Amino acid sequence: MRTGPWPARHRTALLVVLAVLLLAGAGVVFLLPSGSRDEDVPAADAMAREYARVLSMGQSKDLARIACTQPSLAQARKFDTAAAQQHTKFEVRGTPELDGDSARVKFVSDDGRRQVELDVSLVKRDNGWCANYQWAQVG
Repeated sequence: MRTGPWPARHRTALLVVLAVLLLAGAGVVFLLPSGSRDEDVPAADAMAREYARVLSMGQSKDLARIACTQPSLAQARKFDTAAAQQHTKFEVRGTPELDGDSARVKFVSDDGRRQVELDVSLVKRDNGWCANYQWAQVG
């Protein structure tokens, strides 16, 4: 059993091993997927604002341009009819909350009689963010 100080070459080797472990450990922490990436927030925010603007316009063709899924002809007509009758305006409240390739955003809808706060979702695809609009729920 050793009772004195470690020889210099052993101390150097031990310090190198510790440094490598610390760097590797730091690398692992930085490589783990996080809930959001800072560079995605501005793009998601821009899509959220476009989503609110397009919903307020009330035209299925404009919404289809930014939606993750495309409506059937019947769904598009149903959307256009409902939008023409309701004249609802939408506004973004706050910053998108990112969770990997999805984001939640607070919207406020205002139909002239009342305001309703709701959560909408965005999805990140290869070419950027899209509005996760549920065409089947119109009506």
